[in-house]
Amino acid sequence: YSGHGMQVNGENYLIPIQCNLVSSADLNYQAISLQQTIDRLENHGNFLNILMMDACRDNPLTKSLAGKSSGDDLFEGYAQPTGRGKSGMFMSFATAPGRVADSGDRRLRTSPYVDAFLAHVRTPDLLIDELFNRVGRTVYNRTQQTQIPYKTGAFFDTFMFFKGPKPTPKTPDGMVFIQGGDFDRGDTFGGGSSDELPVHKVTVPNFYMGR
Repeated sequence: YSGHGMQVNGENYLIPIQCNLVSSADLNYQAISLQQTIDRLENHGNFLNILMMDACRDNPLTKSLAGKSSGDDLFEGYAQPTGRGKSGMFMSFATAPGRVADSGDRRLRTSPYVDAFLAHVRTPDLLIDELFNRVGRTVYNRTQQTQIPYKTGAFFDTFMFFKGPKPTPKTPDGMVFIQGGDFDRGDTFGGGSSDELPVHKVTVPNFYMGR
């Protein structure tokens, strides 16, 4: 998600563009609860859920609602997100809890966080944790050390967005490498003997042959 969000009384909300918020009470009916979104993702039992949030920008709605919402605590940024202790949830935020993220150059329509993600995501064989470490370092450096992306969750398996090509094995001396594959075995032309039928698939792995 990339857009506006706010926290009220420790609860995070995503603000759709159609929202017409008059008071913080309207959030329950017009905004989207981030915590409910996290809960629903975790309850699906997926191998991995990835939640990326670039919704921590300087939000004018926070200032306008602050004078209209008696007794509510409204803050910039977002509150500390919480999971339900289930494995398979990885969350990345454009900045740390309680901090405001840079929305970037409006002409480019992307933020430093999105720019950094796009710059690193296609790196082959990069595990997800290291990917977002690089995103964080890039954002930190590009914002003159004022914005520190934050990640949390519980994912203990292996995941990468792109896998690189497998290295070509070194051919032993005196041998020739033969590429394996799937082949049709049997009488594919007609006129053969009965023991050549039916035609069936055969998979031969890569192998080496002496010269």
